[in-house]
Order: sequence, then C-alpha cells, then structure tokens
Amino acid sequence: MIYCIFGASGFIGQRLIPNLDLKNPFSLRVAEHQSPVPDSWGATVLRGDIGSPDFLKEFLSPGAIVINLAYPASSDTESAVRSAKLLGKACRDAGIRRLVHLSTAVVAGDIAASCVDENSACEPKDAYGRAKLAIEIILQSAAQGSFELAIVRPTAVFGPGGRNLQSLVLRVANDSLPHRALRAFVMGQRRMHAVDVEAVARAIAFLAQAELATPQQTFIIADDETPRNNYWDIESDLARALGVSPLPSWLPCLPQQVFRVLLTLARRPDTDPDRIYSSAKLRQLGFRMPRDFGDALKEYAKWFSAHRHDFA
Repeated sequence: MIYCIFGASGFIGQRLIPNLDLKNPFSLRVAEHQSPVPDSWGATVLRGDIGSPDFLKEFLSPGAIVINLAYPASSDTESAVRSAKLLGKACRDAGIRRLVHLSTAVVAGDIAASCVDENSACEPKDAYGRAKLAIEIILQSAAQGSFELAIVRPTAVFGPGGRNLQSLVLRVANDSLPHRALRAFVMGQRRMHAVDVEAVARAIAFLAQAELATPQQTFIIADDETPRNNYWDIESDLARALGVSPLPSWLPCLPQQVFRVLLTLARRPDTDPDRIYSSAKLRQLGFRMPRDFGDALKEYAKWFSAHRHDFA
C-alpha cells in the first residue's frame, strides 16, 4: 500500500499520520512544501509544490491512495483551481487507486435548509466557498472512469493550533464577565458547527480504506448532533476548563428570529442559527467519533492555557 499525502505537516495533517492504517506493508510518501516533516513518521519526503506538473509526476505512484489536505491560505481562486486541474490530471496519468480530498462544508452556502447533507444544493456566497466547490467539480471530472474519489467536507475544525474557536477562547480568558454576558445574550444557542480535529483526521484515514458504494462519494464530517455544540454551552465549558467565572444561568438570550434578522443585515454567509450539518452518511458507512465533544474542548482549553503567552 502506498500513501501519497499533500499537506501532512498542517493542522489536520499532523493528526492524520497516527490514524492511518499502517499495520500492513506500506510506503508513506509525503510532499514537503514549507513546514518540515518529523523523521519519526518514517516517510519518504519529497520537497515540491502541488502546482508543479513535474513534481506531481515524480511524487504520485500507480495504485496509490492520495490524500490531499493542501490549500494555501494565500492562494487566490484562479491559482487554486489551476492546481486542482493539475492534480486531477496527474492522478489520472499516474493510475492512482483513490484520492481523498479535503474540502469544506461551507460550499453549501446559505441555502434554505435546516439540515444540510451531501445531497443539499450548494450555493456558496464567498470566494473561498466558490473556489472549494469549483475544485470539487474539477476533481470529480478528472476521476470519472479513472480513480476513486472521496471528498470530505468538515465544518469548523477546532483543536490545538487551529483558528476555529480561537476568538471565543480569547474572549473567555480575557474579557470581563459583563462583556461576555452581552455577547452570549446575542449569540445564545446559535450552533457553532465545531468539530474536533481528531475526528476529522480519523474520518480522512477511515475514508482512505473504506469500501465505497460508488467510485465517487462526498461525506460531511460534523458534530452538530451534540446538544452542547452551541455558543452558550461552548463558552460555559471553556470557562470551566480555564477556571474563570461562568455565565450566570439566569441570563436570557436574544430570540433566534431576531438574531436571524441581524445575521441577514450583517450579510453573513449562514443566516440560520439553528441549521445543522449531518454526518449520517459517514456514520452509516461505519465511522464513529473517536472521543466525546467535551473531552476535545478540554484538550483545546489545556493547550490554550499552556500557550497563552503566544496570544498576548
């Protein structure tokens, strides 16, 4: 078994390698672009750019499972789309077995649906969402009749080193209780769509080997069914984990209908505070969350406490 991985040293990639099924004879090839790759992984490291046809030809192998986690933050839409076309063609030319591609749940956009799944229409409202959807379509076209494709759409991935929930944990740690209470009054029970980075990494590793019903499949990885995955409860859980004063239990919340109007006026990409993203399809395939949502929050709070000086 040959794994060829782009973006292995990133936020999600660092969690991926320990979750891969490496019990059978395998070869691990990692594309190193900027951040160094740990020697402990035992990987064959090739330094290059996913946007280089010559590098892709050298890096990819026949029959390989390719995992693409790469999407440079500084990349413009045109460059991202061009790289996707090069990757799709290179995968076809190399004769790979499967591509597991990391996308995002925000490709759904602000659609009129209280529950978003893989069959929901996609109407992304911002450039990032449109670029991510365009990349999905390009890879689907390239995979047709050539290789298997599993597209992974996570919601807001959080964990040590990640940006999601960063502004919230900073407010909990640094703001006064009245300021926190005012924001909680406005945000209330709005779903945060937070999903543990460990769960996302485990899902990607799972889909690298899972039996797919059809050659091309898309999967949402979310934890919206967890009741405490909302602003008020996450704020409260982080406060307890950080040892700061929790919000008063008697504090009222702004009615959701009013909050929905405020989101619309602010032109936010998601104006439904009650919307959920469903991972039912992934669960039906046999995937299970690796740990409790609350335990993941505690790990994140512990990491933040240890690195708090980095946020000064």
